[in-house]
Amino acid sequence: MVNMETKKLPEVLISIDETIKNLLDLSKVKQTVLINRNHDELNELTEREQKYITNISHLSKQQKLYTEQLKENFEVPTDISSIIDILEIIGNRLDPNFRNTVLTTLYSIQENSLELHKINEQNKMLIDTSRAFIKSIIQAVRGSVDTSIINRRM
Repeated sequence: MVNMETKKLPEVLISIDETIKNLLDLSKVKQTVLINRNHDELNELTEREQKYITNISHLSKQQKLYTEQLKENFEVPTDISSIIDILEIIGNRLDPNFRNTVLTTLYSIQENSLELHKINEQNKMLIDTSRAFIKSIIQAVRGSVDTSIINRRM
């Protein structure tokens, strides 16, 4: 039987998924901000991202707690940690709606996490390109006496 606390597992997973979607949206906005080099907006986005990340960390702790409770309720071996494996072991003793909600949400979390990773990698490339550009400008300005823009005779 699923008790009241364990019934919160799908809710927590849905909250995790929604937060990941929010992070994904922020990451897409961040691309434009990085391209436009809007530092103030970038700082604001970074603060919002940190709040979402903190929220995911908190929700993940709840998810682990409810998952452990589910394992205890259905006497699942303690060495099993994957929610999918737990659901498989429990089998038809679990409410089908509960099972479907958990599985659907886990799939959505996985898909959104992969998309978030992809966008973040693109953002990292934008940042790395910007850093390389700034480094080359600094090197041109501060370079050797012969190559420095400041020391060069015109």
